[in-house]
Amino acid sequence: MIPGERPRHRLAARRVTWEELPGAVRREVEAVLGPVAAARLLPAGSSPLTAVLESPAGTVCVEGAPLDDGERAAAFEARAHAAARTAGIAPRMRGRWTVGGWHVLAHDHAPGRTADLSPGSPDLPLVAALLDQASLRTGPDALPLLADRLGAVPGSPGGLGGTGWLGGTGWLAGEWLLHTALAPGALLVDGRRAWLPDWSSAARGPAWCDVADAVLCLINAGHTPAAALDLAAHLPVWSHIRNDTLAAWAHARRTTGHHEQAPPRALDQLLSHL
Repeated sequence: MIPGERPRHRLAARRVTWEELPGAVRREVEAVLGPVAAARLLPAGSSPLTAVLESPAGTVCVEGAPLDDGERAAAFEARAHAAARTAGIAPRMRGRWTVGGWHVLAHDHAPGRTADLSPGSPDLPLVAALLDQASLRTGPDALPLLADRLGAVPGSPGGLGGTGWLGGTGWLAGEWLLHTALAPGALLVDGRRAWLPDWSSAARGPAWCDVADAVLCLINAGHTPAAALDLAAHLPVWSHIRNDTLAAWAHARRTTGHHEQAPPRALDQLLSHL
């Protein structure tokens, strides 16, 4: 999540099982996936419906929310726009429906476990390869610009994308696809590769921003700032990042609010190092 974004992990007012969905919704989903043989509710998730289905299409995760849940509707819209650009780095989207008073989307069940980002972890090369692949993709025009999103944050000095204390540097320029919610628990590995699911906060901006989020994750996992920056330096997208640009980004994180993927301790350590 970027500073100022909606909370991504709020608890749903009421969890709904697959069987409790309106029949019209289940029929539309099964028309694409085939008959559902088994369904289990996932304990985590911010959508009222978050379940894993077993069907002829394989193991598929479905998420759903009522039509009057504007927050989740916006998140589903962002994921649908990003899906065309995330092949090989995120679980494949299988379908999206608006039917029976519900928004529903389905994607392949994300494989693997949470990545271990601690020093010396064998997961680090897999995560680096994922970040390298993700940084090479342009974002579709339907996604918001990171500069516009940051500039709209209440209380941001002069608007972070405008002419305030961070303006005029061009540090937010870019049309690259960004996840913007790269948190310690967001990365998955399956032993062969890493995955980055849930593009609910996708945006367009400078390609290095997701790598900068990864730097904070590495520091939070026990790396020194110097070691985390050295790992980032192996990625081509990081080759032209200046310290003042990175400091501006870190100050933006601090100024517009802390979230789970940008813990204060990691930000403080990074800024002290810079």
